[in-house]
Amino acid sequence: TISCNHNLSLFHFLFLPTHIMEIIYEYKKKRRQFGRKPQFSPTEPTTLIDSKPTPQIAKQFVPLNPLNVGVQSMPECAAKEVNTAVKDFGERGMCHLEGGWPQDVNPTKIDQKQRYQRRVEKDTEYVETLRSMSDISDHYVKQNNALDIYETYFSNKKDKDSKKGAKGRSAAAPGGKKTSNIDEVQSVVKLCTESSAATVLTVFKDVEQKQRRSVSSLSWHPTDGKKLAVSYCAPQYEQVENMNMNSYIWDVHNPNKPELALIPMSPLTCIEYNPKETPLLIGGAHNGTLFVFDTRRGSHSVDYSHMENSHNDPVYSVSWIQSKLNNEVVSISIDGKMLFWDIRNLGKPFEEYNLEITAANKGYTGLMGGMALNYDTSYSTSKFLVGTEQGIACIFNRKSKKQDKVEKTYFGHHGPIYAVQRNLFFNKYFLSVGDWTARIYSEELKTPVMETRYDSTYLTSGCWSPSRPAVFFTTKQNGELDVWDYLYNQDRPLVSVKLSDYALNTIKVFDGRYLACGAADGSVHYLELSSDLSNYVDGERQPVDSEKRILEAMLERELQRERTLEADRIKREKDRKRDEAQEQEKLKKQEANTQHEQEEKMRREEELNKLTDEYWETVQAEVDTSVVSATEETTD
Repeated sequence: TISCNHNLSLFHFLFLPTHIMEIIYEYKKKRRQFGRKPQFSPTEPTTLIDSKPTPQIAKQFVPLNPLNVGVQSMPECAAKEVNTAVKDFGERGMCHLEGGWPQDVNPTKIDQKQRYQRRVEKDTEYVETLRSMSDISDHYVKQNNALDIYETYFSNKKDKDSKKGAKGRSAAAPGGKKTSNIDEVQSVVKLCTESSAATVLTVFKDVEQKQRRSVSSLSWHPTDGKKLAVSYCAPQYEQVENMNMNSYIWDVHNPNKPELALIPMSPLTCIEYNPKETPLLIGGAHNGTLFVFDTRRGSHSVDYSHMENSHNDPVYSVSWIQSKLNNEVVSISIDGKMLFWDIRNLGKPFEEYNLEITAANKGYTGLMGGMALNYDTSYSTSKFLVGTEQGIACIFNRKSKKQDKVEKTYFGHHGPIYAVQRNLFFNKYFLSVGDWTARIYSEELKTPVMETRYDSTYLTSGCWSPSRPAVFFTTKQNGELDVWDYLYNQDRPLVSVKLSDYALNTIKVFDGRYLACGAADGSVHYLELSSDLSNYVDGERQPVDSEKRILEAMLERELQRERTLEADRIKREKDRKRDEAQEQEKLKKQEANTQHEQEEKMRREEELNKLTDEYWETVQAEVDTSVVSATEETTD
């Protein structure tokens, strides 16, 4: 027999004397028999307890005829055999000697080899070949960033020290002395450059395999982040016959099968969880209607809006808004309508507005098509940030007493705006994504405060990080995900990951640690951010006071610079208008002088003509008088 104390380690068991050990449980088996499967054998039934019936209750007992039912609990199995093709393998050897040099180059002389190498490096064909090879290498390097093949699964002392260093990042140095902004920025930059990464944890594939569907929208479960609602639609919202209209709710720990299917009557173009009543979801459809789902009541929608009172185009964005019963939503579409709904009565919206600008002083007049919507209760419960098809971001005030509900407009984009969101730490600044750039605006200026460089491909979506103020994400049409950290670099992204060969349509972040990116082929990539990007160390969120202070100073500096430039632009515009007015006045004076000169010239010409006529009339009169006198003398 073997006797051991469960509380002692293997070292104590092997090397310490047995007289100091306290026997807690004694195993009466040999060690080699541990872990064997139990062997069951039939035995006679044994009475464990005999409970006598209560006489009062026994009178109420009604005997029934016995019923025998056979149940087979073993699963049905089938045996199959498969013969695979036989492959012949062989071993080959190779002896490699230095060669390939031209006849006029002696490989044993280094100077001749170097001269030949310099001559080859100047050749255009060599440069083109090297460039093509570097593109391939860059592609696989990006794949390595997406999936770390050198991941360390067992932490060592170095990893612990780095985590301690990340934990110690704060605004105060040892001894109670405050560090400068430069030291804080350098510490953040050093941390970012050492370990920044975005790792793909899993990929959710669309269940529909016969027809390719595009991911149109994503929505995280508001509380735990373990569930992800995904809406699917035809690519570019095309009409496809017999298309699967289902959308799904996925469990992030089970990528093989969706947890629940959502079955609408039209493909969903957007979807959103209720932030308070988490079983409720609202979805906007391709035909312009809205569908309400309750996960407690199954896959089918519990209510939907009527087409005659809904949007005339696909619903591009939908959001829950603050109300007493958490039952109100707002939807926008490129038809220019902004509809407010009560999910208890989806027959008709209780408020309807046109996303229209009528004032001429706002830089644009007319109806605008809504494509992106952001509603932030920490900023205002009645104001909405809207990105439009015309490339204009605007603030819509629902409770404005003016006829024109659009209070402010922001220009700069050359095409439709696909995503807008306020910064969660400084809500007067917001991010907009469209055309080839992502721009950061302040609500105090019409022009962007900061913007990314123009990319070679279209940007399709973007959002802020909820755990770090200076980090935001953008997706591109070539399938790349860019992670920007404006404290580290404003010219290029800190991390760029190639996720798909198809365009990435949408992105949503949960808790700053996890990302979900939906692609045009129906796949959803689930990623985890490194500790420097997520600001989580050992599962705990770190303070960001120093980063907030640095970012606020940077944004205020850029805002002041833009104000100065805007004032300079206004001044130049005024000077230009003044110069134009002076030039027009000068031209008017010149025209008046020219006209006066012409009139004076015409007057002089008229006087000259008049004097000339009078002169000739006088001459003619004298001539006539002379002729008459001569005639009279001749007669006499």
